[in-house]
Amino acid sequence: MTKLVRFASFAALATIACTDDPKAAPPAAAVDAGPPAPVIGAPVVWTPCQETFECGSVLVPLDHQNPSGKTLELRLLRAPAKKPAERAGTVVVNPGGPGISMVTDLPKQYLQLRVGFSRAIDRFDIVAFDWRGTGQSSPAKCVDDAFLDRMRATDLTLRGDGSAAAAEALRQEFVAGCTKNADAALLSSMHVENAARDLDVIRQALGEEKLNYLGFSYGTWLGAVYTALFPSRARAFAFDAPVLLPKDLNAQLARRGAGRDEGLDRFFGACEASASCPFHGGKPKAEIAAAFAAVGAKVRTPPGIAGAGRTLSPVDFEGTVADGLRTGNWTTFGATLAALEGGDATTALSAADLALGRSASGTYDGRFEGLLTVSCVDLPFDASTTVNSLRETLVASPSAGSALAPFPLCVSWPFQTPRPPPSLAGAAAAPPALIIAGRHDPITSFADGAAMVSALGNGSHLVIYEGEGHAAAIHSKCVRDLVTDFLLDPKAPAASTCAAE
Repeated sequence: MTKLVRFASFAALATIACTDDPKAAPPAAAVDAGPPAPVIGAPVVWTPCQETFECGSVLVPLDHQNPSGKTLELRLLRAPAKKPAERAGTVVVNPGGPGISMVTDLPKQYLQLRVGFSRAIDRFDIVAFDWRGTGQSSPAKCVDDAFLDRMRATDLTLRGDGSAAAAEALRQEFVAGCTKNADAALLSSMHVENAARDLDVIRQALGEEKLNYLGFSYGTWLGAVYTALFPSRARAFAFDAPVLLPKDLNAQLARRGAGRDEGLDRFFGACEASASCPFHGGKPKAEIAAAFAAVGAKVRTPPGIAGAGRTLSPVDFEGTVADGLRTGNWTTFGATLAALEGGDATTALSAADLALGRSASGTYDGRFEGLLTVSCVDLPFDASTTVNSLRETLVASPSAGSALAPFPLCVSWPFQTPRPPPSLAGAAAAPPALIIAGRHDPITSFADGAAMVSALGNGSHLVIYEGEGHAAAIHSKCVRDLVTDFLLDPKAPAASTCAAE
């Protein structure tokens, strides 16, 4: 089965592998509006970049309530329609994350997209953009690479002795770095409502009367907020692996923990049923589960498990688990666990480095920091939440710790502008969206599919994928075909379920 681009997820710490591209344009800095600055929403001037693609920029207000004030430059990348004579418009793609630079990543994944969504790519320009404050869109840089290494080495799952104190010290250092090195106004502006308003400026700059959009994971939340703010400007919106942020962070953690537990149970069952599974294949499920727990305990107990001169941290172990469950590739996941059981963390560390944007030389590409700075302003932390109170929550629900890292650093986040939680009420006036929910998605809750249909209130269409893994279009030709059909002609899909593939 063809595997598509590895889309990122909100709680999986971003899983699209990339390296810095020397041909990519340098990050744009914030500028003050006024002559001779470009005009907000002015048509994009496209120039060739990254071999067969086109790059451009769009100017947006730092504060959309004050469009005459300071501005930011957002970086865009476009793959023009392969059949320009049959061009049907533009589709903006957002893979989730948040914090991934699609301007850098999309060219590396485009061939796989070309195969999976060929009919859409023939007819539509495909456009990606970097979320404000991340990637090449006026990035907020708080800390250096050494700090990010130390962050990964700290037990931010809050399970170990002394982990809460270590996490609190790291949180204070992170805040101090942001205070010293980044623009506080930019940091506080990096929430989803501003990203949605930025998206509408992009629509205007693209010359599109109405927007087509394909969002995955956290990108579905952005798309949903857009349809609520600008219902008359939406045409075809497709959401795969929908995310609805609850008002209660504990509820979010509990749902993520439950998804992890269910995914692991299915993995243990698959290995029990197949002697070829690299991790105790053919053994009783209980024995496989115990072996997995022993690997986790070994990771958390000094000296831990090392590989290539480094030690796998609890944060990286949970990322390894999330990545294995996300792909649904039990053979690869089982082989990684077997290597860890044998005392070799090389494969797991390499996968974690790729997921978090760390190069072989030890430099980070910005996605890890982007994930944090966006999440810290968007996550529903109560003002009374502390690192210690989070740890107390995890005592009652240990599996929720798998979803926590590295978000203890977001507690008492000072770069916030008071605002009510995003409302989707306005989406009732938008056209129905296509919503794909994976029954066994271990990263986003299956229940969020029906919940998003209800929250949008516009008769959106729900399609259920019965297979494994995160983001159904990665795994299912049936889903890819339904999404393509919907983008070309946004009406009720031909099927409401897709079988496992």
